[in-house]
Amino acid sequence: MVRPSVEDERRAQIMAATRRVMVQRGVAMLRVADVAREAGVSPGIVHYYFESKDELIRETFEDNFSSSFERRSALLAEELPADKKLRRLLESYVPVDEATRESWHVWLELWVGALQDEQLRRLNETAYGEWRRLIRDVIDEGVDQGVFVAEGLTSKVNQLIAMIDGLAVQALLGSTVITAEAMRELCAEFVGNHLTLD
Repeated sequence: MVRPSVEDERRAQIMAATRRVMVQRGVAMLRVADVAREAGVSPGIVHYYFESKDELIRETFEDNFSSSFERRSALLAEELPADKKLRRLLESYVPVDEATRESWHVWLELWVGALQDEQLRRLNETAYGEWRRLIRDVIDEGVDQGVFVAEGLTSKVNQLIAMIDGLAVQALLGSTVITAEAMRELCAEFVGNHLTLD
């Protein structure tokens, strides 16, 4: 197995620290000095790997998306019926563990930043295209297996993704109505009512 280079490890260390600082302070208040302190390196080291704060933020968002996508792709590689795969995929978005909560925090910061940054808007568009494809692939598999309906899937995938976003934000904010358990139940209800064959 090829071992990652020291440079790759250091970049990953800095981006992990950037994610933590985003969660603590938000992207608008993020300073390179805070990232350096969190990573246990000097600000000069951060600037050695990332030319600017904007580059650091964009690459951290890209890394967050790639990591999230890889985790979900591994779930889908398992030999399971499509309805169980979809259930596991949806469960992976419920913000109950630290990694998932952090990832959602970073997504929230991406959305805020994308309001002012065209490159972040493009990254968001790319990420959502991949997310739609990921969910659609599982549903198409279920259609082939005779467990999911075949009609109107593009609309249903978009509805499901929009619902996941909204529910996750509410659960992340500690809503007393939309809890993590409520998110699970509502996603299951959507799948049962709109995707699953009678």
